[in-house]
Amino acid sequence: MVYAFVGLPLDIIAEAVNQAVKTRFPELAPDDALPYIGRDRVIIRGPLEPAASYRLRLLLWIEAWLGSGVGRAMLDQIAGFLTPRAARIRIWTQVGVIYTREADGSFTIERVAGDLWNWDGQTSMWARFWVVIYSIADVPWTRHPPYGGTSGTWGSRTGLTWGSSATVAEARSIRGIIDEFKPALSKCQNVIISFDATAFAPTDTAPPLPAGTWGEYWDTASLSANRDRRALYWKGV
Repeated sequence: MVYAFVGLPLDIIAEAVNQAVKTRFPELAPDDALPYIGRDRVIIRGPLEPAASYRLRLLLWIEAWLGSGVGRAMLDQIAGFLTPRAARIRIWTQVGVIYTREADGSFTIERVAGDLWNWDGQTSMWARFWVVIYSIADVPWTRHPPYGGTSGTWGSRTGLTWGSSATVAEARSIRGIIDEFKPALSKCQNVIISFDATAFAPTDTAPPLPAGTWGEYWDTASLSANRDRRALYWKGV
């Protein structure tokens, strides 16, 4: 009995040391330690992302950050955050380079000539880009009616965004990922949530891609929408 009384605290200390050593490693750490590892490695976990997926992204954090400032790394991190809701994600740059990550993880880079993507006539602002997340068949989000529809009254959607089932926290996290992984001194003008799989493709000209009038959502003279109404538009970073 005396030996057990003396040995128990030592066993507890030894187990605490064992757990502390394991906590350093994403593949061995308990689930409640993952947020702290993610904070240190600046890898944001998605609200529905399984622990196994997040552990893998934490293991690959150095590779992820080596790719920062390049389109693919940003798209991979957004896709990881959205897991298991696989979606096509695209980056349009002002200079006509288009990065696309399909829902299955395949990746392509295209270049288009001319001013095919002319947001507001300021095409000399070469460091701007736009992120397009395709939300098809309610994945990752369901489209909701705009303000004044059945979405509710102003102030009734606490924690939710207008126009979709995306939460404010999700929007902030995605904007945070873009801000961390974008090239230095570049600007994400908007995050576009497209509910049409054919929209914002390099060949999509009808309805047209931005043609210099999309700086403001509404035309003040005609009170008609300047932007493609198949999508929602979040503020960029």
